[in-house]
Amino acid sequence: MLLTSGAVQCLRRGAAIGSDDVNAVDVDGTEFFTAQVQCEDDLQLRKLLLLPELQPLLQILSVTWLGTIGQYPSICFMVIDGDGDSMAMYVSYRSPCSIKLLFSKKGPFRTGCLNQGKLFRLLDYTTILHRNKDGSIEPRILLEKLCPAPH
Repeated sequence: MLLTSGAVQCLRRGAAIGSDDVNAVDVDGTEFFTAQVQCEDDLQLRKLLLLPELQPLLQILSVTWLGTIGQYPSICFMVIDGDGDSMAMYVSYRSPCSIKLLFSKKGPFRTGCLNQGKLFRLLDYTTILHRNKDGSIEPRILLEKLCPAPH
């Protein structure tokens, strides 16, 4: 499996926009959304609402334990794309449902899918600009859902 080239640059541009809807922007200006809007009953409407998505294949470069938030761990994952660019990724605590899935007994955290060197596909995430305590700003990926890459 080849890592997605240029994914980190697209994610950084998406974070710089500051929109909750747009998570990545390609070099040519194409905006990508990660949350697909689906209507179960109306097939015609579902076809109209399809949005371009960026679901890059990334690799975990390093894992840093930062303590806990409530009963769940707070961890910084540095991820790398096919070009060798890296970016910080954190677990999003916005949705209790996604937190439970990530840290459940059969979830990606406990099964080792989020260990150093592992490949995964981002499925549901948000990109943001985070202001650190020293005043610097860094782009971040807030992870909600992923799929481990097949070996």
